[in-house]
Amino acid sequence: MDPIKLLVISDTHFARGNQGLGKEITDFFDEVDYIVHAGDFTHKSLVNFLESTGKFIVVSGNMDPMAIKKYLPEVNEIDLGEIKVGIIHGWGAPQDIVERIHPISKKHGFDLVIFGHTHNHLEMEFDGIRYYNPGSPVDKMFAKENTFMLLTIHSKERVEAKFIKV
Repeated sequence: MDPIKLLVISDTHFARGNQGLGKEITDFFDEVDYIVHAGDFTHKSLVNFLESTGKFIVVSGNMDPMAIKKYLPEVNEIDLGEIKVGIIHGWGAPQDIVERIHPISKKHGFDLVIFGHTHNHLEMEFDGIRYYNPGSPVDKMFAKENTFMLLTIHSKERVEAKFIKV
């Protein structure tokens, strides 16, 4: 399997249509195979912008308005043959979020799960599934720092996560 590169963001919480992602994020667009957003856009302009890249894989989040929730799935996946990547936003209190989304991950047979909601970056394994949260590149309400993630999947056994501070 050739390495697959993902640019992963979540929880952008754009309040207005004139907001945009910083150059520190968009500079990676040409270098990756997929651009993953794990929910909470809160404005359709970012959905439209990322969709125009043709590399866009997303889910809606709990704070997204109904216009976005009707348009985007709550659970999505990237099937890479050897490895099945799940995308779920998450919900509820940040504590034990992995345990909350784990039954959905097991049901879908995901090997690796990208999620958001907590605004804090995280890399962990739980019950044989790897979980990754990119954090939020713009919101520090619940996080000490703003981050996004580059995820390189070499194989089921070898996945590299790089969290980048904004």
